[in-house]
Order: sequence, then structure tokens, then C-alpha cells
Amino acid sequence: MTRKHGTSPSRRSLLACASAAALAATSPARAASTPGGIDLSGDEALVTLWVRFVELSAQYVEAKAKVKEAVNRLPQWARWQSASWGGFTGEPEWTDEMLRDLAIPESVGRRPNFKGLEDLAAETMKEAYRPYTKNGSAAGASLLCLLDKAQLARGELPVDAIYHEPEPSAARDLNERRWAAYRRRHDEQRAEEDKAGVTAANEVADQLSNALHDVKWEIIDSNANTAAGTIIKLRVLAFQKTEEGALQPDEMDSEDRAIVGLARQIERIFPDIAAVLPLDPITSKILGGAA
Repeated sequence: MTRKHGTSPSRRSLLACASAAALAATSPARAASTPGGIDLSGDEALVTLWVRFVELSAQYVEAKAKVKEAVNRLPQWARWQSASWGGFTGEPEWTDEMLRDLAIPESVGRRPNFKGLEDLAAETMKEAYRPYTKNGSAAGASLLCLLDKAQLARGELPVDAIYHEPEPSAARDLNERRWAAYRRRHDEQRAEEDKAGVTAANEVADQLSNALHDVKWEIIDSNANTAAGTIIKLRVLAFQKTEEGALQPDEMDSEDRAIVGLARQIERIFPDIAAVLPLDPITSKILGGAA
């Protein structure tokens, strides 16, 4: 649901950015950001971007919740499955009749995906060519499959048509019927998604995600002059490195954890300044309510 926007910087450049932001917090401009008289004018552009980021983040969280509500209205066979990164993955479930008639093995599962069917198609063709190799050689069957594929790509008759070999022809027909069923089932699922409101809700969430990431990159690419700007940049870097809060500490490398640690630390060093900069729902979760 979330499209990656722009070119992602390297971990080294993000750490350098975080270090530069930390240095900005100790600059002379910090004097204008003291408890009791907090002046955010030294980083007015960043503060403006942050306010927009907070608004978009809240709208995005709400939009994702509406997507989830719409997904839950789908019939069970068409319902998307939750993914570890916080979104969904949506292969439809096939019926018992489809699985039986198209000889889909249990290893592929009841919700065949493109890669699973592609691997199954290759294996089906290889097994069909085994009888025509010396001693049922798997390597020989693979070579015949490659020849078959190359001939079809050139618009030529496949090898089994030339030698009247029925097994490969039947296997090819089975694979074609499997792909036809795959496309048909996805068409049926899309119709259910339109009816349940998933398509419309997902479009809104995607638009908000893209807008949010545009602002994110603007903040990352901006310089911080004060402690307020430093807090903002480190919050957004934490958002970036945790993949919108989807990654847990044990799923991150040491450099990414260091960036998130810096973000939490700066909130504790300048609590009064952090308090006047509102937290969005996602970053609040990442920082554990540090502000």
C-alpha cells in the first residue's frame, strides 16, 4: 500500500545527517530555544514542514484504518492477509474444485501466488519431459524445457509437437489452464474489492502515503539550525529507519538502532522544546511517548 518515494540514502549518510543534527543542537542558535521562551523561528521552515508531516501522518493512519475496515468486509476467500510491515498481502483463496482440477499440490497452498505458480509450471514441464531423456535425467529434462521455451518464444513448434510426444503437450495445457484460473480468480477478487470499498479506500491511503513521504524527504534534505530542527530531523529519521514503525529493534541493524536511539535521547535532553512540537501517531509509537 505504501509506495517508496525518491532514492533512499545509505545508512552512512543517514548517520552523518543525524550527527550533523546533533551538532546543531549545541550551536549558538540554541540560546533562542530555552524553557520559558521557546523561539522556533531559527528553524521556521522545518517547523512548518513538521506540522504538515504530523497532519499527513494522522490522516494516513486514519486512511489505513479505513482500508482495514473495508478489507474486513470482503468474503473470506478474497480477504487480504496482514503483513509484517503493517500493510496487507492479498492472494485470493482457490476453491477445492479449482485446486483438485488443476492439480495444485499442498506445498503451493490454497492461495497460490505468481512465484508459486511459476515454479510449479516449470516443475510440471520438467516432469513431463523426463520420459524422453536417458534414464529419466532431471538435467536432460531441464534442457528440453529450455529448448521448448526458446522455440515457443520464436513462434516455432515445440519439440513435443515435432515428435508427437503427448506428455509435454498435456503439461503445457495444464499450465495454461492454471494461469487462466489465476487471472480469473484475481478478477473476481477485484470485483469484490470494488464492492466492499477497498479500492477507493486504498487509493486515498496511497495518495496520503506519497504526500507524507514527499514531506519526509524534504525534512531529511533540510539543514537544522536549532534544537527544534534537530528534534524534527531525528524524529523523521527514526520514522524512515523503522519503516514507519513496522520494524522492531531486533529487526534493525546497529546503525539504524543508533539513529532511533539518538532521536529518543534528544527528546530527553530538550523536553520543553520537544513538548511544543506535536508528535504524530506513528512517530509517537516509535519514540515510546518520549516527548
